[in-house]
Amino acid sequence: MSTFTGRPRTAARMFVIDRQERVLLMHERRDIGSVESHWITPGGGVEGDESLIAAASREVYEETGLRISLTPNSQPIFVERVFETLSYFDGVHFAARATAPALYSVGLMDDVCPPSTVYAAYNRYGGPKTMQVWPYNRHEGGGSHQAPVQLPWLRDQLI
Repeated sequence: MSTFTGRPRTAARMFVIDRQERVLLMHERRDIGSVESHWITPGGGVEGDESLIAAASREVYEETGLRISLTPNSQPIFVERVFETLSYFDGVHFAARATAPALYSVGLMDDVCPPSTVYAAYNRYGGPKTMQVWPYNRHEGGGSHQAPVQLPWLRDQLI
């Protein structure tokens, strides 16, 4: 583990899924003494010449004590590549084909994903849907206030 220096650095996170298909999440506070918190996958900064997979595996061990065994097809997913691919798609055109329950969240002051695009996808969505509106928030949506909305919604979907 290292101290935050204020400079951006490469980081790696890992989705840890057990044999029962449960995903490991950690409850983390934003700052020491803060009441704001969020759920996050284990991970952290890449050290030296570590590969992304090695860094994520090390961080999982440091944060949880779990040793990870990877499948032969485990590959890192690069955020830039994901966003580049997503730039070719407009979610509105696929929304009508969806059938799974969905919880939408929109910050009305979001300048990254304008609220009109979220409402367009929501209005076209083919499955059951719920919208959580955050009138004074930007791209972070509800931030740490989103979990108290998400968890009961998810519970209702699973019961």
